[in-house]
Amino acid sequence: MHEHFNKYLNVEELIRRARPQLVVELGAGSGENTRQLLTLCKELDARLIVFSDGSPPSDLAGRLDWRWELSYLGVQELSEDSIDVAIIDTDHNSWTVDREIGILSTKMRPSGLVLLHDTESFAESNGYMTGYSCGERYQLEKMMEDERGYGQAVRSWIGRGFDLVRETKESAGAMALRRVVLV
Repeated sequence: MHEHFNKYLNVEELIRRARPQLVVELGAGSGENTRQLLTLCKELDARLIVFSDGSPPSDLAGRLDWRWELSYLGVQELSEDSIDVAIIDTDHNSWTVDREIGILSTKMRPSGLVLLHDTESFAESNGYMTGYSCGERYQLEKMMEDERGYGQAVRSWIGRGFDLVRETKESAGAMALRRVVLV
């Protein structure tokens, strides 16, 4: 996702326009995107919370709220209507992203943004890991029951509480969704 920060999807522009109070990053890998988000959030006086099954890189340890847990479990702890921007770059399968977006739909403020990476490279397929490093059981059997691809699962939320704001096929693909309140 770090390659989308100021080009392609242009995460920085989308976040600046949102004027967030709370940004959450679901999946941080080795922290390339996190470092950029941390700098931007400090400039905008926004809080950044990272949910990752991996430990923070040594240069980020103690500099931000890094929660060593699964994204779809950790986000449940946040208040309703509290998240302005969520960045998803986790394990790229339909089962996981459905849980993440489903929980985010109750935690996002109206007009909140969900920014997702790898929507093109996993448009009709899924990515699986060998396990989580935070001790949670990897639900591979359940994940494989959903035959939709990661990108297809993301698109299924358009018109069901989210609108498509922006999309790019560059750099493995990325999408920006906006939460809409259904009446």
